[in-house]
Amino acid sequence: MGSHPSHSHRKYHRTLLWATVFAIVCLFPIEPDLAPQAFPGLDKLAHFGFSAVLGCLLCMDLGWHPALTLAAGTSFGGLIEVAQGTLTRSRSAEWGDLAADAVGILMGAGIAWLVVKLRDGHRPGKES
Repeated sequence: MGSHPSHSHRKYHRTLLWATVFAIVCLFPIEPDLAPQAFPGLDKLAHFGFSAVLGCLLCMDLGWHPALTLAAGTSFGGLIEVAQGTLTRSRSAEWGDLAADAVGILMGAGIAWLVVKLRDGHRPGKES
């Protein structure tokens, strides 16, 4: 039979929690001289990493719907960029960050798909 209604909402808690952490980190005010980068592109790598986790969680929550996962995750990334550009003084909106978000979403969704396939016994090279 179908799952209990309260259980269907529970699965989104981890995604909403991660999205909240992602937003707080991206919107936290910092002074540029107080945020040294260990190497050029660290900001893009951070966007990629946070988005990869978000893409994985979205994919697990929404089911294997790559277009929906990409649309939801990239829209969230876009909102973060707009918020950084309009609500903060120490952050700026950057197309490169949004691109890193989109690539991270796709990578995370791909990892989630692979984990589910391996968990369910659909190993590469295994005949059905």
